[in-house]
Amino acid sequence: MKNHRTMALVAVLSLIFSCNSLAGTKIVIQAIEDGQNEADSTMLIQGNKLRMSYFDKSDSSNSDIIFNHQSQSMMAIDTEEKSYMVFEAAHLASVKAKMDAVKQQMEAQLAKMPAEQQKMMREMMAGKLGIGKPKEKPTKKIVKTDNTGSAAGFDCQYVEVYSNDVKKRELCITPWSKLTNGSEVKTAMQGMMSFFEKVMDSVGQFAQDDNMPFSEINELGGFPIIYKEYKNGKITEQSKLKSIIDESISEELFNPPKGYKKQSLNDMM
Repeated sequence: MKNHRTMALVAVLSLIFSCNSLAGTKIVIQAIEDGQNEADSTMLIQGNKLRMSYFDKSDSSNSDIIFNHQSQSMMAIDTEEKSYMVFEAAHLASVKAKMDAVKQQMEAQLAKMPAEQQKMMREMMAGKLGIGKPKEKPTKKIVKTDNTGSAAGFDCQYVEVYSNDVKKRELCITPWSKLTNGSEVKTAMQGMMSFFEKVMDSVGQFAQDDNMPFSEINELGGFPIIYKEYKNGKITEQSKLKSIIDESISEELFNPPKGYKKQSLNDMM
């Protein structure tokens, strides 16, 4: 009888702890922008959820995004305004419809302008909201190199990313199979990027954006533990994996912060 009571107590305690926190993955990346402004970003991954937190030491600002793969939703948290906004896959169609309505209104206004002024405005707004002739999607190329590196105890191999034959970045890749909890990290990262592409596409902007971090994640075969961004042949941003560990993560960290106000997407349109 005593053994049964002990086993029941252990079971109850295990259930209590599992409700509050579960094993997950914590990734810390340290970045240096323009050679001096240090910033830290943290990824918390647990099952179908991912939280990305970015802290810029130069101005003490925070940026937080929470992605839920299962519900196909993304939450953007504004720590300064103490508010948050949720983007859901189910709502993207209505967002696109509203953006199309805005486009029609702008087209109607443009039609009233003189030909020269109309041409100038269309050139200025090319590719935005579908106004004017859209910019062509840049041709992206990923080139493997023989160069290798390491960070946080992981070896990696460099690839170079080109956009319209212009070098945009260097990434040093560790295969998913060699990364701590690589399968979990891969699912979360690729799921988030796929969703983010849908969000940007709904407002007609993604096709013109070749500077988005992790935009090549589906093509790399691993995680970029070293990241170097280039502009005009010079490095403008650098980041390196600082640590990746197993960690019990509270479910509260994937929920809206207490006391924060939920904003509607309609408030911005």
